[in-house]
Amino acid sequence: MTAPIRSRSVGTKVTENEYHRLVAASQRRGLNLSEWSREALLRATVADLPTAAEQTLLAELLALRTIVGNLMYQLTSGDAKVSPEQFKEIIHRADSDKQKRAASVLAEACGTTGNGAEKVTAVSAGEPGGSGAVAKH
Repeated sequence: MTAPIRSRSVGTKVTENEYHRLVAASQRRGLNLSEWSREALLRATVADLPTAAEQTLLAELLALRTIVGNLMYQLTSGDAKVSPEQFKEIIHRADSDKQKRAASVLAEACGTTGNGAEKVTAVSAGEPGGSGAVAKH
């Protein structure tokens, strides 16, 4: 499989000091300045998106919030006890939509409009700019 031909160019002006900082950063990675710059620019295209770990943590936090809220409601509305079956059902309900709810919250936080049903998927480390970040489709 042949790599796509790069036919477009992006350029910018930098100060002498900035140039030396860029060269030093590229050398630390063992890349020439052009390759390092391309990687840095492509990484920046997904830098503002949440990582897969951040999405997972948010999903778990939202599920925990749902569980605590449901338990508090049940305990403060006259039911002094929650049966094991009720507790399992509360956990099941919280877990059943946590990923969808996390995607919705993240889409809203990232400035995406819509009903929260956007598909949020991990960008593999092998893709340009990929480092485990998530991308909205």
